[in-house]
Amino acid sequence: MGWKKWAGVLFAIVVVVSAYRLAQIGSQLMLPQSEEDIAEVNAAAEAQNEEAFYRPERKPAIIQKANPLNNVFFGDLHIHTNASVDAYLFGNRFDMDTAYQVAKGRSVVLRSGERAELTRPLDFAALTDHAEGFGLRLACLETEKSEEAQEVCNKFDRASLSIFLELRNRGPRRDLTVFNNDSAIEREYSASTWQLVQASAERNYEPGKFTTFAGYEYSPVLPDRGKHHRNIIFRSLDTPKYAISSFDAASEIDLWKELEATCTNECEFLTIPHNLNKTWGLAFSGKTIDGAAYTEDDWKLRERSEPLVEMFQIKGNSECSVAFGAGDEECGYEQFFPECEEEGQTSCIYPTSMMRDGLQIGLALEDQIGINPLKVGLIGSTDTHNSNPGDTEEWDYRGATTFASSPAKRRYEST
Repeated sequence: MGWKKWAGVLFAIVVVVSAYRLAQIGSQLMLPQSEEDIAEVNAAAEAQNEEAFYRPERKPAIIQKANPLNNVFFGDLHIHTNASVDAYLFGNRFDMDTAYQVAKGRSVVLRSGERAELTRPLDFAALTDHAEGFGLRLACLETEKSEEAQEVCNKFDRASLSIFLELRNRGPRRDLTVFNNDSAIEREYSASTWQLVQASAERNYEPGKFTTFAGYEYSPVLPDRGKHHRNIIFRSLDTPKYAISSFDAASEIDLWKELEATCTNECEFLTIPHNLNKTWGLAFSGKTIDGAAYTEDDWKLRERSEPLVEMFQIKGNSECSVAFGAGDEECGYEQFFPECEEEGQTSCIYPTSMMRDGLQIGLALEDQIGINPLKVGLIGSTDTHNSNPGDTEEWDYRGATTFASSPAKRRYEST
């Protein structure tokens, strides 16, 4: 066979594979749109064998007495409700109060028809909805809107990953369409959402029984669905007036500086980075999202602001990778990406994306500047977008997004 024929065969193969991949991606982006579609998902959920896994007996919360040697408490510091635009687009309609009630032991049925409940209630929780979307849904609830604004708002009621990606990729400036193209109006709607977050935390706080923290997520966008996100948690309800989004602070350095400037008097905060595995090497690189190298003062600022790292969650393992010579075979667990082969690649893992490497970098920094800014505590959280904090047991695992990961057949087919 001549080279032209071989080229034609190869081209045909590429076209077929590409078409298959596009169809596969398209099916993943399709979520139930109509009531009939939702009813079909509900029927599939109802037909599932919920007895396939051992179902432990549900237990009441344990209220521990004060202990001078300290107690161990369990909670979740990464939770999304219907106040997050992405969670809403994925089909979540549970509000902030419902999320706290689930954390306290309430059983709920997701819109997909699957039940979510904890075997034992949590001791604490923080709702961390994306600050970038604060105010959007409140503005959409207003009756008087321009035709253009109404068109944007209508998109939110159609469960869709593609619309989420469209909104995500609009750039570093917030779309002001639903705010009558007025940044002052947007600012006040955003502040109103932040007030609702704090009010819900206050309502659901039960001293000595269940602790709530006001918080939100700072979510700058990286290429190829990368993330350089952080959750901001406040110790009390003495907080800044405004939540700080990536539209307000271009880099983590800007975020920390703005927090220090506005979190005054009795206000105390900490930030918690997550999805290090999807930062495309930024996590411990000593560079900001815009490529600027950390100064010594920047490292000191990070040490003051960031005492914790979320090392594990729904989007995988950020502890270590066998790709970088780790002898621990468990470093291959929940790794979604290959090793990066050259500088500047995305959708792959760099050593500076992994926590174990970060700890080594911190020790080296201590020799250089006299402090170790990466001497941190490590946590795992859910990053649930279903308003079901801490719901990680195998028998009750429903994925992280309502219609994108339900029912069980969809979860199975997407692995």
